[in-house]
Amino acid sequence: MKARAAAVALAVALAALCSPMGSHAAQDPFEGGAQRLPADAPTYAHLLRERDVVLWIGDETIEDGALPRFVNAALLRLFEDSPLRCGSIGVRGSTTASAREWAPRVVMTVGANVVFVMLGTHDAGFAREPDEAAAEAYGASLRVLIETLRARRVREVVVVSPIALDEWTEVNDRLYEGRNARLAQFAARAEAVAAEEGAVFLDLHTFTKDVWRAAHQRGGPAMTSDGVRPTEAGAIVAASKALRGLGVTGTTLGWIGWAPTALERFEPVREFLVEDVDPDPEQAARMFRLVRAMDVHDAHADTLWRTLDQRLHPEHQHRVEMLVLHRGEVERNWASVIGVLRGE
Repeated sequence: MKARAAAVALAVALAALCSPMGSHAAQDPFEGGAQRLPADAPTYAHLLRERDVVLWIGDETIEDGALPRFVNAALLRLFEDSPLRCGSIGVRGSTTASAREWAPRVVMTVGANVVFVMLGTHDAGFAREPDEAAAEAYGASLRVLIETLRARRVREVVVVSPIALDEWTEVNDRLYEGRNARLAQFAARAEAVAAEEGAVFLDLHTFTKDVWRAAHQRGGPAMTSDGVRPTEAGAIVAASKALRGLGVTGTTLGWIGWAPTALERFEPVREFLVEDVDPDPEQAARMFRLVRAMDVHDAHADTLWRTLDQRLHPEHQHRVEMLVLHRGEVERNWASVIGVLRGE
């Protein structure tokens, strides 16, 4: 019976994923009427609906994937009875301007209707001094990206500030020292644009800057691998902040078994989490299996998109049909994710 329920849930999710662009909204059970939720319901409850297709897009921070996958693992557990479909695709070196070229095609490929946008590091560049004109240009480009995604029938856009640069690391000869001042300006601009566009905003910049500094001062674990990309420890910490921004409390994290610090190698990370989570080794091991399964899925989904995107023009008459024909490996990977989620 349990296997049958999982199969039914998976079939519904795959049907949404494989349908042509724009048809997902017509299948939305809440189409034509607002979800009735109390005003004080957590942000994620207002933001997400059963069987939504959630996608993170960004630069190499998203391409490496640990941060979005730790967030997605919690979201999958929150919607376990009618699972979301979650993924992440990043393009190294991407800016908001370049993302306007590739992101709509990714959204079309995976059928996403909830998109987390985390860009800005490369828009800010390598300059140290704040630049109002550059920040305004970034904001304008971000606004166009949001509007472009919504034109692709993305129901919800979540704007996520870029995480801080680790200007205290010795890696790369302290290349990023002093560069967070400019990035903070861009993060503030992202928040303003999100407010103007009616989008949810998650500020990870201020928090991660404080954590990266504290980790160096206390001799804690390395939070980034190269000053830009978070290590797994850094991703866990940043994910805890993102989840809190979505209204997921420490109590809820404990209930869904989001307790990565239960594993011995991550115990030193516990002091840097937004909220202390009572660790449960068994639940933590299950969560990491879920993260690893999503890692495999996202890698194949990324390969699928990049390979086919090079071969098929976005307006190709048979693009959707050809994409569906090549989804087999990705779908098997997602079935594995659901299997881990269900404890099978």
